[in-house]
Amino acid sequence: MFTGLGNTFVRFAFGGAVTLLGLLAPGLEVALAQTAARPANRGASADTANVLRYLYGLRQRQDRRVVAGQNIGHANEDLVAAYSKYFASLQRATGLAPGILGVDYGYQQIHSRGMSTANQLLIRHWKDGGLVTISMSPGNPWTDGGLRDRSTGGAEFRDLVTKGTKAYERWHGLLDGVAVALAQLRDAGVVVLWRPLHEMNGDFFWWSAGRDSGWATAEEFRALWRDMFDYFSIEKRLDNLLWVYAPSHQSNEGLKPVNHYYPGNEYVDVVGLDYYENTMDHLDARGSYSTLVALGKPFALTESGPAFWLSAHPRGRFDTRIVIDGIRRKYPATVYFVFWQGWSSMLLDVKMGLVENLFARELLNDPWVVPLGKVDWRPAR
Repeated sequence: MFTGLGNTFVRFAFGGAVTLLGLLAPGLEVALAQTAARPANRGASADTANVLRYLYGLRQRQDRRVVAGQNIGHANEDLVAAYSKYFASLQRATGLAPGILGVDYGYQQIHSRGMSTANQLLIRHWKDGGLVTISMSPGNPWTDGGLRDRSTGGAEFRDLVTKGTKAYERWHGLLDGVAVALAQLRDAGVVVLWRPLHEMNGDFFWWSAGRDSGWATAEEFRALWRDMFDYFSIEKRLDNLLWVYAPSHQSNEGLKPVNHYYPGNEYVDVVGLDYYENTMDHLDARGSYSTLVALGKPFALTESGPAFWLSAHPRGRFDTRIVIDGIRRKYPATVYFVFWQGWSSMLLDVKMGLVENLFARELLNDPWVVPLGKVDWRPAR
């Protein structure tokens, strides 16, 4: 319908001029959304395109418009036990399960065995009618240190994308192993909401580190993202990935603006925020939510849950309904949310999961929420 207008107009309409869409007739807005719903990887599979089209279309629905999700843990830990705790037990307790199952392919250490176990759970969830999301938290490729080691070891950030450097060989060696696991999902027909290098606008992890533990420049990070995108999309032929850009919400001036490292619309399919608060009132702090929504991509709460710092953590008393109520009142562009898993520290047993907090049954029964069994991304025949 809009072929003659060209990509320039479509990118204008969905790359910052959201206010324009509010002035359009509803039918035209939907048509433009469908036109824009092409995966960033132009070689993406038909199912990948259909899942993205489904996410774009959720905002036009009157109900069943926000897919519920639960992350269960890291693949270098006991994911089978984590699945039982965060997913199966929730289903037994409520009769419902989240529409999205999430895993991290590994916290610092990423191994083929752990990713294989993760994939078995993800494939089962996909076959049950759900969607899947995967993040990746690797160790430092310059120093072989942990993911919170923000030193480049005196090297240049650009070495990660420069063939022949040690950092390049280490980084791409890791990506090769991850690509094998993602290809297993591709061959099983699974579309992945792929969320690499998350929370890059904070000083938390090596992927936002420059030399001497400073900040990577926007250009350096974008080059890293784009190199991985091309490597997976073209060389590895992973046509089952939807690329999710997910900074932290800008809770203070110490974090970069949420779009500071944005790789560009042609390298991203979904945008989102990681957000941990006992209220939804601060999601748009310093324009965090509105800035990302203005990019025109489907928006998600890619990590969510109560505040985890000692003085504020509700210790399992968090009212999970706050999330969907806040979305309905203030953030209606949201198309999915993913609760994180809990963890233990010396000071506090952190309870993040739906099953660990209050009113999960009511949340999953909310008319706006899409639980497992109601995710209808497949086109009608």
